[in-house]
Amino acid sequence: MRSILGARGQFRESLWWVFLGGCLLGIVIVSFNKATFTENIDFLGTDMLYGMKYMEVDNSSLLAYILKKRIGTIGWVMLLATTYLGIVVTYAYAGWLGVSSGMLVSVAFANYGVKGIILLFVSVFPHYICYIPAWIMLLKGAREVCSFIYFPGRCKRTYISGRKDEIRFVVSLLAKVIGVVIIGILLESYVNPKLLLGFLKIF
Repeated sequence: MRSILGARGQFRESLWWVFLGGCLLGIVIVSFNKATFTENIDFLGTDMLYGMKYMEVDNSSLLAYILKKRIGTIGWVMLLATTYLGIVVTYAYAGWLGVSSGMLVSVAFANYGVKGIILLFVSVFPHYICYIPAWIMLLKGAREVCSFIYFPGRCKRTYISGRKDEIRFVVSLLAKVIGVVIIGILLESYVNPKLLLGFLKIF
């Protein structure tokens, strides 16, 4: 049992470092190409924010779009977890999340200073309260799926003893992740637009 908990803790810690490394890389990318992101590309620029401030949000269409995007992400991560490169995929995805986060923070700060950081916080609230733990569960579970398929010697999950247990584990993991993500999707589709548009009016 201690070895199981130890392996899980090491994986969570390593994922955290990969994410932080990705954040640093994203910041460096923007720092060395600031003109590209702040002048040549209207990313978080005044025109973009002005258009967002006065747009009409179709919550139903937004829900359908976000649902397809988020569930699609869960699907391809779990699908790739069943391949030999499943563990690599979990680290690569954690790194990509870090890079994109670092770039977003850098561009927002470069364009608007502290107000830009507040804007980013509002743009991910409250749905990321659900998404963050969901992605952690997803990546940890994807790593374990790959381990007990291809690297059983490294997988200390003694209660997974056969194909039925593997299927039960995958189904349980997907149910938990999708359940949390669905709550996040509803918040992102119906709550966040009101908060974001309200904030943009005083931005």
